[in-house]
Amino acid sequence: MSTSTSARRRYAVAVLLAMAFVLLSGIDSASPPAVAEISCGTWRWPVKTLSDPARKRVHFAGKRTTVVRLRHATPPSDLRSSTPRKTKVEFHTWRLRAIPRKAKMEGDGDIHLVIGGAKHRHKTMIVEFPQRSCVEKPFKRHRIVRARRRFLDNCGSVLSSSWTQLRGSVNIEGVGFWDAVHAQTGAAPNGIELHPVLDFDGRCSRRSA
Repeated sequence: MSTSTSARRRYAVAVLLAMAFVLLSGIDSASPPAVAEISCGTWRWPVKTLSDPARKRVHFAGKRTTVVRLRHATPPSDLRSSTPRKTKVEFHTWRLRAIPRKAKMEGDGDIHLVIGGAKHRHKTMIVEFPQRSCVEKPFKRHRIVRARRRFLDNCGSVLSSSWTQLRGSVNIEGVGFWDAVHAQTGAAPNGIELHPVLDFDGRCSRRSA
């Protein structure tokens, strides 16, 4: 074999190896980025997810109310991260009709839904749908998961990067929860929420901002 023939073969092998490297690099760069892990919350988290010791004392027959009435309830004055379930509000399940305004995925995995009163849409409050993996106890977990799925089936997926604007008329049932007032979008002035939501139905669709 001549020296020139051997050199040409070495050159051809080098070219093939270079092409293979480029192709493999392209495949790797096209791979989807890893999904960030959900970091469950801490503020009164057992109460938020019906995983606290007092969960079985909650009355689960939905009591009819309105957004406006809940916004007028008197909050406790000494809320802390470790505060156990307290006041009548947190020991009842509340059912109301409302207008879905906007929704967003929170860093703790909750779907954060802002709702307005059926007759006073600008009077708003927050209701939340926890992520299944962040609900420690199996107690009522199936209802929490089902309510979240019904929200997504009715309203569509939501992002963590921006608000999804919504419209419609829905029925929501959830356990009362006192959150700290900390300038959350759509929060009631007294910090009242329904958290977790246990049932969701009605008409819901996206609207332009």
